[in-house]
Amino acid sequence: LPVDHLPRPELVRLIQDAAHCRLILLCAPAGFGKSTLAAEVAEQLPAHGPSVWVALGPGDSTPAQLLHTLILGLRTLFPETGSAELALLSQLHADQPLAIEAVLADLLADLQRRYSPRQPVLLILDDYHLVRSTDRLCALLCENLPTCFQILITSRARPQYSFARMRVSNQLFELDERHLRVEPDLATTFLKRAGVDATDTQWLRQRIDRNEGWF
Repeated sequence: LPVDHLPRPELVRLIQDAAHCRLILLCAPAGFGKSTLAAEVAEQLPAHGPSVWVALGPGDSTPAQLLHTLILGLRTLFPETGSAELALLSQLHADQPLAIEAVLADLLADLQRRYSPRQPVLLILDDYHLVRSTDRLCALLCENLPTCFQILITSRARPQYSFARMRVSNQLFELDERHLRVEPDLATTFLKRAGVDATDTQWLRQRIDRNEGWF
């Protein structure tokens, strides 16, 4: 987190209280602090609850590329996971089709053998809007990851797969720009740190409205 980070304890608490959910979705336009909030959540995990941070980019916009990046992320916590799958992906030609379900099933079976089912893990997929063409793969992850895994997605746009079943089973928790908007007290603190006089409440409200609630 940056040195001048302003904590959002109320949002962190909301996410912590959703520990029973399979998927946490932070969806808002650029500049609302989604990645920063995800980092704050990860830093406050208990010692027995590690996290895997996967920073997504345009290069991960195919299932094969995303799988490759995901495996590298998982290996930071579970070394040697997905060795066979990495070898397969490295031999895959650009125009060669990928049996996503089969490869992912093998990867998850390998992961299942290596991790303790008593160990909760937070898997963070940051900037998901850059890889929305891989929605099917992410849906499979939500459905088939080991039970103690929780997925946190930050995105500027909602994934296109259906959340109906997860919502009905209380496995989905969502925060959007309404929750991430900066309240006047936090905005005042931010402006004071920047050396700005924020005692004029009407002026402060105008600034918040003009900036659509974000720093």
